[in-house]
Amino acid sequence: MLDHERFLELAAASIDFELSPSEAMELDRHLAGCGSCRRTLQAMRNDARAIMSLPVRPMPLDRSQHVLAGALMRRPTATLRLALVAAVLALVAIGGLAVGAQIVRNFLDSRLVIAPNPTAPPLVEPSADPSTQPTAPPTATTETPAPFGWSSGGDLTVGRSDHAAALLADGRVLATGGHDASLVATETTELRDPATGQWSTGPNMAAPRELHAEVSLPDGSALVIGGVGRDGRALATTEVFDPIASSWSAGPSMADARSAFGVASLPNGNVVVVGGYGATGAALATAEVYDWQAKTWSKLDPIADARAKLSATVLGTNAVLIAGGFGTGGKSLASAELLDPAALHWSSAGTMRTARRLQTATLLLDGTVLLAGGFGSSGATPIPDAELYDPVGNAWLSVAPMTTGRDVAAAARLSDGRVIVLGGSSGGTRLASTELFAPSPRAWSPGPPLAAARAYFALVVLGDGRVLVIGGDDDQGNPIRSSEIFSSGPG
Repeated sequence: MLDHERFLELAAASIDFELSPSEAMELDRHLAGCGSCRRTLQAMRNDARAIMSLPVRPMPLDRSQHVLAGALMRRPTATLRLALVAAVLALVAIGGLAVGAQIVRNFLDSRLVIAPNPTAPPLVEPSADPSTQPTAPPTATTETPAPFGWSSGGDLTVGRSDHAAALLADGRVLATGGHDASLVATETTELRDPATGQWSTGPNMAAPRELHAEVSLPDGSALVIGGVGRDGRALATTEVFDPIASSWSAGPSMADARSAFGVASLPNGNVVVVGGYGATGAALATAEVYDWQAKTWSKLDPIADARAKLSATVLGTNAVLIAGGFGTGGKSLASAELLDPAALHWSSAGTMRTARRLQTATLLLDGTVLLAGGFGSSGATPIPDAELYDPVGNAWLSVAPMTTGRDVAAAARLSDGRVIVLGGSSGGTRLASTELFAPSPRAWSPGPPLAAARAYFALVVLGDGRVLVIGGDDDQGNPIRSSEIFSSGPG
């Protein structure tokens, strides 16, 4: 175990991205067995993020900011830059000087890895073992984002569609499975280096899978869940990716095989899966929760309506909202249900104004949820309709529709609170168009188009708030290699 002074030195170096590989391994081993230090390091990171956006008003330093300042000064290799950061902290504390805040912003740039979900549990940043990597592991995101709009995110090693992806704690993105040009499920994976923006081949999973889910866990690992195998049957198996060893291991199997299901990461790090298509191809009413610490699955109460191709959203109350989907009657559903995070019991969340499946669902800053697009009750043509779920009133509110109906699209909340809905399909034609939803005055406007029209792609919100879209397929069903990054910039 590390002594206090050594821990603070390594923690400061971690925040400033100056850890050597051996120091990173030393810190990781210590954090794995010390919950108190994990919480301290997370508080220091949170304060470093806060420094980047300091307002121009007096702001006293709290205890954790004093710890941060002291730790920065203990790092001998940081020299003048870290000393100046600590000095600026003191300046801001006594006077709230705008110039002090600006100096901190200039020094820290955009190098801090920020969790994309503000309600997500703290992440311990693992460091990849250089002996298992083709190149040195990234230590910082050095890409310069476009002021506003799309830029290249690098080309995948192979085109892939119906795949999954997640942001790792070290800033890399892991893309898994899907199908390639052979149009059958693949076990291949790849990793995107945030420092270079380049994709490289990762270790293969044990099982080929598509239409699966992938989530990051609080210990820095990534979990892939279910999906469809090469024989076209739903899978109950899971696998866990260790970013330090760059290897996969078998995870515990779910009680039910499932694909095209809803998935939600709870604030405590546990993962809820619900619905989807089962081993017989029928929509499921079952739900399960994965305890990431115990590494076990437990069955939850069944939902009222069996459904697949649904949306699942974690609310600000930590409840899980599931909505819509494809029901057993062969039509889109308008019903919605809520999972109580404490009792793990389902209750009604009312009836949507429009039945839909394959829609997007995005949590807004005010706690409401925006649902947009998908297939309606007829299932023949994608719809442009949008609506809001109000958790306070447990009610659905009408909002203006999008300009374009779209299904198998994706959406993300931007750092300024707006939502971008992008790509997807309309009448079999892949879309490059995007639309921006402003919560006030609840209106849509055109967004900048993608370079490539695509559907069935994966979307990841990066640590700096930019939006990465990965792969997908074109009008002919050919898997796409390209990825693109959207930056909301100052606009």
